Amino acid sequence: AAAAGGRWWAEPKANWRRLGIGAFASIVVLGSLAEAWQVWPHGICHTNELFGGTRKGYLSLSDSNYDWGQGLNDLAAWQRAHPDAPLNVCYFGTDPLLANLPMRSISLTDGDVKKNNDDCFLAVSTHYLIGDSPPCRYLRGLQPCGRTATFLIYDFR
Repeated sequence: AAAAGGRWWAEPKANWRRLGIGAFASIVVLGSLAEAWQVWPHGICHTNELFGGTRKGYLSLSDSNYDWGQGLNDLAAWQRAHPDAPLNVCYFGTDPLLANLPMRSISLTDGDVKKNNDDCFLAVSTHYLIGDSPPCRYLRGLQPCGRTATFLIYDFR
């Protein structure tokens, strides 16, 4: 399409084609800029609307670029805005920032999810929610009370 557009653009007799191609190219570039603006600064988890959009992209893009463990800063901001209960986190990533945050890191394989998170919030990295283990199926059946770009947050208080 780009080669055909460039060829048509180069033809001196086709002014209407030049105008149409220029308008189409401008619309495509502006659309790309608008999408980039909408997902800033979370461009890594941007997902095409045909795959559910960025909010549901983790369901289609498992083990992909959606969640590389980049969401701790957003989770810390969410926790500061909701200081009314402790926060446990099941996190996909190796960011050393986690050791300095007031939250406890847990594993979804530690048995009963509800019992192990009694009286607290649980933030689960979207990477873990695509699995087929009993804890993953259980969490997918619950309604999250909050969300960041790469964490779903559940209230077990």
